[in-house]
Amino acid sequence: MREERRRDDRNFRDRDDRDGGDYRDNRDNFREGGRDRRPSNSYNKKKFCRLCMDKVEFIDYKETRMLFPFTSERGKITGKRISGLCAKHQRDITTAIKRARIMALLPFTATQVPLK
Repeated sequence: MREERRRDDRNFRDRDDRDGGDYRDNRDNFREGGRDRRPSNSYNKKKFCRLCMDKVEFIDYKETRMLFPFTSERGKITGKRISGLCAKHQRDITTAIKRARIMALLPFTATQVPLK
């Protein structure tokens, strides 16, 4: 492992010494053990909570049409980051989905295809 790092550092040094610059300057996106950073010019659109925008105060577990978009095709409850909900509404949606599952209004899992 250490030998590979030395070899990689040597390769960076050799490549960058040809340009006459310091090899560390050209490795701004390189971090050991982590992911590369995104370019600074990328624009991330802020997600707003759909339920806050519609001013929904109570989430009813019997309204399955409202709960379906917050589950995956496998039947899992999607996370806050994916659904774009605020923490309060994510908790309310989760409890409503769980109640609807217990009352057999929503499936616990996706429908299974029988094995042949």
